[in-house]
Amino acid sequence: MMKKSAKYLDGVQVITLKTHFDIRGSFTEIFRKEWFKSLTPIQWNIVFSKKNALRGMRVHIKHTDYVVVFKGEGLYVLRDLRRGSPTEGKNFYIKLSGQPIKSIIIPPGVAHGFYFFKDSGYAYGVDYYHNEKDELRFHYLDPESSFRWPAKKPIIAKRDAALPPLKKIIKKIPAWKPVSTKFLLASD
Repeated sequence: MMKKSAKYLDGVQVITLKTHFDIRGSFTEIFRKEWFKSLTPIQWNIVFSKKNALRGMRVHIKHTDYVVVFKGEGLYVLRDLRRGSPTEGKNFYIKLSGQPIKSIIIPPGVAHGFYFFKDSGYAYGVDYYHNEKDELRFHYLDPESSFRWPAKKPIIAKRDAALPPLKKIIKKIPAWKPVSTKFLLASD
């Protein structure tokens, strides 16, 4: 069982998942096909990040991410890069944590990065197999994106420190298509 929250950026959904507790611990269903009209992850990944780590910025041309934070706490930073989208150019920030467990659906063309306040773990499913050609990257401090990060000196990968500015990749991102209903919950 889950509880849907309001839409944020066009096609982005944030969902609070129901956790059941007993004397042994807890149980949470993180994905059931019947919850979604046509979102079907075909590859699942688990990521652990250290406190003060930053992962991003990424944007996918084809695939949708379904992310569930199950341990710790992080700030997801998103920007709609789809030309013609009703939320084009807007930024969105959401904290996700292991309590309550929330999931987020990120459609193609929405850039995303994650900063971790604590040692954290999350799982994510994608509806296309990982393909480097589907992932565009830009520098997390790009002034054009105007992101507000909670730390001045986060832990970042060397390759992320050397990423180009947003303007170098923006033309590769396809124009928006009104497909956001593809990601709506089956209860809509």
